[in-house]
Amino acid sequence: MSEEVKKIAVCEMCHARCRVLVHSKNGEVVKVEGDKTYPLINDIDPPTSACRRLQGIKYWTNHPDRLNFPLKRIGERGEGKWQTISWDQAFDEMADRLGKLRDKYGAETLVYTGGTGRERGHFTARCMNQFGSPNLIGHSQVCLSICVNLSAATFGWPLRHRTSLRGEKDENGQPRTKCVLLTGIVADQSTLRLWKTVHDARNAGTKLID
Repeated sequence: MSEEVKKIAVCEMCHARCRVLVHSKNGEVVKVEGDKTYPLINDIDPPTSACRRLQGIKYWTNHPDRLNFPLKRIGERGEGKWQTISWDQAFDEMADRLGKLRDKYGAETLVYTGGTGRERGHFTARCMNQFGSPNLIGHSQVCLSICVNLSAATFGWPLRHRTSLRGEKDENGQPRTKCVLLTGIVADQSTLRLWKTVHDARNAGTKLID
């Protein structure tokens, strides 16, 4: 089979969600590169082509130790003994065990938590709703809401990390943002759009405290 190039694809390895070109052969990813026609490609720093996360997608996808099928423990906990089972068996066993826990302790015995927005929270929310448990914790509770409320408590309004940092200048030709403080984040590795705005602001004269 000849190599195919999928043009409508998005990298989800970070919040930038760059549009990418995925090269595949016989159903296997062989190369991933930035889509130069993407309108926001210049809002990413470092450039998509230099992104280490993007470069690692092929290895992450094809890694020999990646789990592709359900595994059931057949030994004692910690022994590392596992058995491959079918998806149907895995779902049946999980449903049976969860049903017994709900019957014994009530639906609130089940708690779900996930991070960022890439865990497909709308499906887990539906599952928890059907199970009857309100204990759904998502990226808002562990990330976004904390940032917004902390900013409101510290500065008086809920800051977001993409506001007023792009290095624009005011009517006097001075950078609008005078100082950028980054705490608890390595922006040049984790949030490339944020780092682009910080990089531009710094080049425009803004002080950076990292």
